[in-house]
Amino acid sequence: MLLSIHVDMMTPMSIILENSKNKSDIMSKVEKETSTANFFRVLHEDKHSKARTGVLRTAHGEIKTPVFMPVGTQGTVKTISNEELLTAGAQIVLSNTYHLYLRPGTEILEKAGGLHRFMNWTRPILTDSGGFQIYSLSELRKIKRDGVEFKSHLDGSSHYFDPRKVIEIQRSIGSDILMPLD
Repeated sequence: MLLSIHVDMMTPMSIILENSKNKSDIMSKVEKETSTANFFRVLHEDKHSKARTGVLRTAHGEIKTPVFMPVGTQGTVKTISNEELLTAGAQIVLSNTYHLYLRPGTEILEKAGGLHRFMNWTRPILTDSGGFQIYSLSELRKIKRDGVEFKSHLDGSSHYFDPRKVIEIQRSIGSDILMPLD
């Protein structure tokens, strides 16, 4: 089994657990290096509820929570410039893996140097898996045991997503926070 994690949300690290005699040592190290303290710090907890504020660290900066997340589904937040987003206090932008995969396409995003460069956005980006879009386009998809086969709503071309492929796409375009296909 291959376990891929982001240590401190900054450095990709792969650990192979296959036939390892030191599984418990490896898992202890993983738990230590990926502990919440390394990428999320609670700043305040309300005494009367479970509400809290905090700071989430990513490779492209810190995000103070709770946070408003403007949506740039296809790599742009419509009707507003990046400068206006920054002036408004945007700390992070949400984009959608399904839409980015279909248009402009993973290859174009990779050639551009990733989604951050493509968008000219230096702060964190969260990418949603696109699972809702695939699910909602029921006439264009067929759910399989380990993934989903779907047709593009743009040109009818056939595609296949499974959890691993969605994460690979998100990693290849440089997303800071990746949402898995579930």
